[in-house]
Amino acid sequence: MQPNGSAGQLMDLIKNIKAEILISKDSGDSGFFESKVEVSGKLGIPLWVVRRPQLNDCDYIVYSSKELLQQLYKL
Repeated sequence: MQPNGSAGQLMDLIKNIKAEILISKDSGDSGFFESKVEVSGKLGIPLWVVRRPQLNDCDYIVYSSKELLQQLYKL
């Protein structure tokens, strides 16, 4: 489904394909996340949310494939 679909369109799609679960990334307003929460609640199906993992602050500059490999070994 296109991310610009309405909650009604999402509900129709879920009913049409007889979905038993809704899986979504946590994309906030741009991904219509609130609509997905609303629709899954109305239909009584689980909503699984995939979130981006927290990454440590890291910034490495390498100038050759050898330096890249060395840095990867360090990590």
